[in-house]
Amino acid sequence: LGKQTARIDLSIPHLTIEGLQFDKIIDSTFVASKIKIETFDLFAFKDKRIPFLRKENVPLPMVSFLKLPFRIQVDSIVITNSLITIEEFPEHGIKTATVTFKDVNATLAGLDNRQKEGDKTYARLDVTALLMGTGKVKALFQLPLDGPSIYTAKGSISNMSFKELNPVLTSLANVRVESGYLKDLTFDFRYNEF
Repeated sequence: LGKQTARIDLSIPHLTIEGLQFDKIIDSTFVASKIKIETFDLFAFKDKRIPFLRKENVPLPMVSFLKLPFRIQVDSIVITNSLITIEEFPEHGIKTATVTFKDVNATLAGLDNRQKEGDKTYARLDVTALLMGTGKVKALFQLPLDGPSIYTAKGSISNMSFKELNPVLTSLANVRVESGYLKDLTFDFRYNEF
């Protein structure tokens, strides 16, 4: 493309939809009680040696979700035993760096892109995973259902040897950790597209 962009490959071998209301589809409405995604495999790659040319802000995902021309209302989306792999070639590096999140389990509750007054203003995403196969990640995200509101994320990373990060640190910063242990790191932040 001549500019920096991400390539994403996603494989979902098993997807189950429960409580699908077929009669609503004719009215351009997708209503379901539960979607279950088992053992997906997500791989993302970016080469940062290529120029980053984008100047405009990219809206966060919920903005696009709210603008869909049809209604989507799902009580819960459940993700089990999945894998996320993020690989980057750093701007000044000599090889790629890869971060993995194994055993990803998540629940997204209250997804609805046509809110009425008095409805919940956030969807809630609860996630657990193993960073680099060992570090326990727990995170809670609140995703706004009313447009420009602030996103929130809070959680922790715990019980991880710093040596597990050596493949990433060596590629990105030419640094290697000899020893160290992350007992508990908590985070709590708010963000928007800026």
